[in-house]
Amino acid sequence: MQRRAFVKGSIAVAGVWALGTAPWHAAPRGARIHAVIYDERYADARRFAAVLGEEGTALLPARSNLVRLWYEAPSRMILANATRIAGLTTQSDAVVARAMAAARGLRVLYEGTHDGRGIAGLTHQFERANGPELARRINNSGAAWAGAVASEVHAGALASDGAAFMACTVGANRSPDFPGTLLSWLFGAA
Repeated sequence: MQRRAFVKGSIAVAGVWALGTAPWHAAPRGARIHAVIYDERYADARRFAAVLGEEGTALLPARSNLVRLWYEAPSRMILANATRIAGLTTQSDAVVARAMAAARGLRVLYEGTHDGRGIAGLTHQFERANGPELARRINNSGAAWAGAVASEVHAGALASDGAAFMACTVGANRSPDFPGTLLSWLFGAA
């Protein structure tokens, strides 16, 4: 992919993302996740990846260059055959991942925002029909929220079904290296 085409595609995706009109598609519950991309600089992202890694998912640290990750071996071969890819990254890396996944025909199955700006804990936002039960599970996880979210993603419980946007706030202390906002996501084949 040429740089100009990638930048144009990323801008278009970012525009759709900002408008909140991204297409959401239900994922089969419990379908195998082939790869997880995570920002290894942050403990919460490492915890998210570790939980999915326990299920046999290939772990792919972003290494501050997500575009390179999609084109370098061996991650290129893993991603080329993946029909479901999860991640916990910064927002800019999530935009890049979405563009790269869309170029391969993958769609957004789930997306969550984990925001710690201006509060002592975290606010988790995502589309979800069973909001109260999910909020209870995430709240009960406290500082281990990233592992709880990874478990829910693996189980297919966070796949959107067009339900209303839902938020819950966790009062637990976040990791000392938390960057302010992280996005969790799951892309899958149409």
